[in-house]
Amino acid sequence: MKDILYHQINPIVRVLESRLLKYDFFEKMLAAESFLECKELLKSTVYASYIERPDFDVRYEYFVREEGAKVYEKIYDLAPEKGVVDLYTMRYSYHNLKLLTKAHYTKQNLDEYWIHDGKYSIEAVKSAIANHISAFIDGLMMESIKEVSEYLEKYTELRAIDVIYDRYYLKDQRATAEKLGYDEITKEVISFIDLTNISTVMRGIAQCQTENFMSTVLSSSGSIPKKELLAFAAKDMGQFTVYLLNGPYKEIISPLVDEKTQVICWPAFIDREKDDYLSKLFEPAKIQAFGPLPLLSLLNAQEIESKNLQLILSGKKAHFSTEQIRERMRKVYV
Repeated sequence: MKDILYHQINPIVRVLESRLLKYDFFEKMLAAESFLECKELLKSTVYASYIERPDFDVRYEYFVREEGAKVYEKIYDLAPEKGVVDLYTMRYSYHNLKLLTKAHYTKQNLDEYWIHDGKYSIEAVKSAIANHISAFIDGLMMESIKEVSEYLEKYTELRAIDVIYDRYYLKDQRATAEKLGYDEITKEVISFIDLTNISTVMRGIAQCQTENFMSTVLSSSGSIPKKELLAFAAKDMGQFTVYLLNGPYKEIISPLVDEKTQVICWPAFIDREKDDYLSKLFEPAKIQAFGPLPLLSLLNAQEIESKNLQLILSGKKAHFSTEQIRERMRKVYV
């Protein structure tokens, strides 16, 4: 049984879980009167070392992600199956590819926006982009670099960089999950891809995007046929709402639907609902001593913590109300 592989790392996972910010702490941050007061609260946490940095007030989002990267790096060294960690760090790996590819082709220095993923160095990624070959990067990630390069040799539209890398990211997610061979992981990844596609269609309808454009940005790696989703490129949000309310993700869509019009009225909150739904899939991890689920649950909780911290700090800095910040926050299960 592969589950036994995790009997040594899961006690470490529980220790790292204990360091995560709890629900009560986020409530204190929400109740804080200002950005400065939030900083004071963070001095008692693992984020304390960043607070005194002179550039914290302008780069706090970077520092929050940097702390998460430390957890990813530690776990990556210990994980018996690196692919489990890749499922979470991959979003940063592809972010870095987009960032450094744009920097390479526009001759800019964007290094300050690099997010350490615990796996690849900035030098390794830059080299792969420049030379289209690497001793460290392979598989679908290397394929994506080559496809972007081939596209930019023919066309000059830099927007394609995001489109191509995003498509490969979701394809890589599905391939990694299937290679690992755990039903619960595959289920989570497929749901993530489906919900990402749903979010993309919502935005496409709101922006009146063409079916051609939608075809380039939608992934074929989920469980909902891409052809079905493309059919809504020429339709309205009401028709898409009816479709979703009769599908497998009704539970997520229902809170976003206006009771009177029966149309999705809060498409901006689909990402929040998506994160909460995926977090619920990890609830069984609380009582598991074996298998990869506790590790995945930790990585998910770390990601949710990063998002919530950034939301609160940004909200306080922009003088948003407590309710405006709270309605955008993800649920905290620790």
